[in-house]
Amino acid sequence: MVATTVAVVVATTALTVVQRAAGSSQGDPILESNLKSLCDLSKALRNTHVKTASGPSWRFNELEELQRIQYKLDIYSVINPKSDKGKAAAILSAAASKASAAVTRSGNSLSPLATKAALTAGILSGRINEAVQLFKQAKASNIGSDGLCLSSSSNTPSRLSGEAVGCNSDVPVETAALGATAQFAPNSYSNLDTVADIGTTGGTQNCKLFKPNGAGILSAAVAGSALKFAGGAISASASTTKLEAIDAVTHATQRSSLPAYQAAIKAIHAYDTAAAAKKEVKTLLFEALQDAEVKKLTNGLLDSGYKEETATTAPPPMETKLKKILGDTADDIQTNFLDKIFKEQVIFPKSLNTQHKKNRRLQ
Repeated sequence: MVATTVAVVVATTALTVVQRAAGSSQGDPILESNLKSLCDLSKALRNTHVKTASGPSWRFNELEELQRIQYKLDIYSVINPKSDKGKAAAILSAAASKASAAVTRSGNSLSPLATKAALTAGILSGRINEAVQLFKQAKASNIGSDGLCLSSSSNTPSRLSGEAVGCNSDVPVETAALGATAQFAPNSYSNLDTVADIGTTGGTQNCKLFKPNGAGILSAAVAGSALKFAGGAISASASTTKLEAIDAVTHATQRSSLPAYQAAIKAIHAYDTAAAAKKEVKTLLFEALQDAEVKKLTNGLLDSGYKEETATTAPPPMETKLKKILGDTADDIQTNFLDKIFKEQVIFPKSLNTQHKKNRRLQ
């Protein structure tokens, strides 16, 4: 309950950021709508649990809705990492993560989606500091931090010992090679310190997010071993599937090819293989949107405006399909895609209050 309350407070702070960005007290209707949905849903989740022999059991549908809101906010913040609205979305996402953590708290573990989305979006979009703060807050508040770490697969001091299985799991989840690590210069983001450890925390575990060096961010952590991120959500190796082309997630390249969104899809869903990395960006994006898990989380982004061709007709190229759905130009794709995400109104089950009353009568 405390974590859920914190989530609402953080979300309220996000609204202030949006209002400042909009230059009026009314703020941005898109983010305000998601803020209201987040707050309402957090309260609904807190009030609709069912007592079981082992403790509270949260309703799956409401939890899924909360995580879907967070997922949409993550996409918004990753595509717009430097804008005030993007930063506000990141704050809302962090709030959703905290609310999700409060709901799924069992053995002090974050839900897998909350872990992957919050940290992946923060790091891939270059907002390292925010990701580190989220990490530290989760540790300090004991919300549950299983999997909130990076670690080397080799048994070295960089390996995170004493953490839950999320950190030490040796089961990799493959992710595509994204480019050349060396291209990610130490000065790519002014807030990154290329000497000191980033994300160091106190206590006996001394869990760290990663340790960079002057040869390029993350290169020291990657060299010679596999790198685990978010409890095995991402596994990268210096010889095979490096954490590469994160340098592409910059303000200059986002508008032309949406690499930030592409990277978010890769990381959150471990969707692509190394071979798929050579495909054209728009084709890769389209294929990612077709993924069953992506469709589930976005609640059918590809609405009735897109229809599959009949079997007797040769299907159009992937890029043509994507343009048909989202728009003709890169800017249109970005704008229209975000509209499709955020214009969807979140509808909560009408049975919430009724169900809660029934549960109370059964207790």
